[in-house]
Amino acid sequence: MKKNLLYTGLVKNSRPGFASYILDSKNINFVCLIISQPKLLNNYLIQLDSIFNCTSPDNNFLINVLPETPPKDIENSIKDKRNQERLNLFINLNKYSLDEKFCLIATPESLFGLIPSKQSLNRDKLILKAGGKYSFPDIVNTIKNNLNYKIEVCCESIGEFSIRGGVIDIFALGQKYPIRIDFFGDEIESLKTYDPSTQHNLKEINELHIPENLNVIDSYNSILEYLPEKPMLWLLDDPNLLERDHSYRLSENNAQNDTQNLPSIIKKREEYGDTIIGITEFDFDPKIMSGAERINVNSGNIESVNSSNEMNSNTELIDDDPSINSPILKNTKKRIRNLFSLFKQRFPPLLLC
Repeated sequence: MKKNLLYTGLVKNSRPGFASYILDSKNINFVCLIISQPKLLNNYLIQLDSIFNCTSPDNNFLINVLPETPPKDIENSIKDKRNQERLNLFINLNKYSLDEKFCLIATPESLFGLIPSKQSLNRDKLILKAGGKYSFPDIVNTIKNNLNYKIEVCCESIGEFSIRGGVIDIFALGQKYPIRIDFFGDEIESLKTYDPSTQHNLKEINELHIPENLNVIDSYNSILEYLPEKPMLWLLDDPNLLERDHSYRLSENNAQNDTQNLPSIIKKREEYGDTIIGITEFDFDPKIMSGAERINVNSGNIESVNSSNEMNSNTELIDDDPSINSPILKNTKKRIRNLFSLFKQRFPPLLLC
């Protein structure tokens, strides 16, 4: 039986639900979800989070978006933010353990844009421990001049740090929240994460790793460096559209052209036995799904999780959970459960093994 599958009949609004079901499968630890439009990357992330929060709140998948490399003529502030978001993603990938569940949402261009080498990410790093003794001026100098963090009045964004008396606030790459380093003389009295919007402390930690802030990624290293040495899933949202909008990155004619397109990456990973699954409404015989088994799923009556259409007032469709007061939220949860019910009936055992 072939491992590669192309699901047809899946309207656009049903695909995040399909993807969430795949991510929820127990034996799939690493998924690369590829979509065509960069402006929809964060929307896809929000859709997946919304579905998981309603259906699988204990799901431990780490879902990350990889934005595209910023163009040279874009505004500097936007360019810096985009570069830092890409660096943050690669730092998290660099720390990835094979036992963790990880989903990377990307476009073909973001997969093959400027990528830092693993060597550069591991090259310069400052490690601070609570209770350790350090020279305050030396730490500030290292963060600013060696690790390239930008000093600001208030630290709120990745790649920034600020100083207030004997306190250093820093938003290090690879961290979900900024860290507050509280000195007492030459000793670090505490390390705490904090909410940048309220400045309130959140959690105390024992150790902080501060990697170099590479303001400019200037090398085209291969995404292969960051992919796991075990089977993974390539989930292609509308492979027909992907081949139309990203013909160079999806062309099999370029499969021998180093590692700057998807067919070459998949070919170089043949030893790991990766799976390719395509999800689309219509089958226009995309080349990347050549030889894949076709399975039709009737999802034409499924609406988006964020649907703004008029809600059905039938009380049989309303969740009886007393903690939920909004009819819209109740109806949305019902739609999600119906979506999962439909998929569970139609998914072959291959997806669950």
